[in-house]
Amino acid sequence: MPEPTPRWPQLLAAVIAIGFAVGVLAFDVFVAVVVTRQIVAQQTWKTAQGTIVSSVVTASRRGNVSSTPGRPRGSTTKSRYGLRVSYTYSVDGKELVSERISIASFGDPSFRHESEAAGVYPQGSPVTVYYNPADPSQSALRVGLQPEMAVPGFILLTFNAALFYAIRTAVCWWRVRRDPIRVFLQHDDGNRALLRLTSFSALDLAVVVVLIGSFISVFVVAFAVPTPLTARAALALVLIIVLSAAAAFLWRNVRLNAGHRDIVVDRTLGRLSLPLLAGEREPAELRLSDIDRIEVVLDHDRLKNRRVTRRLIVHAAGLAEPREVARWLEASEAKLLAGWLRRESRLTDEADPEDD
Repeated sequence: MPEPTPRWPQLLAAVIAIGFAVGVLAFDVFVAVVVTRQIVAQQTWKTAQGTIVSSVVTASRRGNVSSTPGRPRGSTTKSRYGLRVSYTYSVDGKELVSERISIASFGDPSFRHESEAAGVYPQGSPVTVYYNPADPSQSALRVGLQPEMAVPGFILLTFNAALFYAIRTAVCWWRVRRDPIRVFLQHDDGNRALLRLTSFSALDLAVVVVLIGSFISVFVVAFAVPTPLTARAALALVLIIVLSAAAAFLWRNVRLNAGHRDIVVDRTLGRLSLPLLAGEREPAELRLSDIDRIEVVLDHDRLKNRRVTRRLIVHAAGLAEPREVARWLEASEAKLLAGWLRRESRLTDEADPEDD
């Protein structure tokens, strides 16, 4: 009796996927709560005049080997500067002290140069303090949406695009697992069936554009721009990503609806519509009853995953020569399509070529 196939790789993949999904959703909730608090504070919190008691410039560092004379080899170099401040303010005659700049740390200001950071909240300078009227000890110097929220925002967009694509892929995999022809079948109402010789839809392309655009934006915002991003620039980046995804979706949708990759079986009329070939304006149509043979042919000139691909060929009465239906097919794809079309044409299964 053969030993059972170990299931730990599938279980490990499932645990990783579930952990990733839970982490992204938790990050979504956290960012949503913080952004909501920032916006609510901007609308409902009151203001009071305060004074900066202390202001210290802090430096975030990255691990680069230093070649600067006098600096120890292997030391880190400064990349970003922030602030740690303390301020006092008075509410109803009561003196209060706070160190919070923004409600969330990723809303605190960030700078490329030390001199810029030092000039924002200098010691002894007056400052406007926002405080919660229900609890005056809750305060902040910055409320509302801040430019520094752009980086976690784009990171969030990247993770959510990846999560959406992973969920969509899992759903498609489950559908195909139950019925393999669904990898190609777009719809089948009993009278008419449409197969599309690609599983990469317009929505998939739009999600990939969002994923790439948001991933690039993280590096642009965090490392490439010489100064901190403004709110207007952050909104412009988001708009560019959205418009690019919409344009990609529409372009892909138009291309797919043109019929270059579609096989249509009209069971009522007994006709088969084939994909458009180069130079054709209208898809070629055949009567199902005229089809003599559906053949899978090895195509040694084209490889896919280092394996010889297949071409799907239709032989039918009235055709001067056999008509190609699809190319660049893997063995399993060619067998699946050929078997489905043979059943629709009432043909018996044929022996398809094996890999060399």
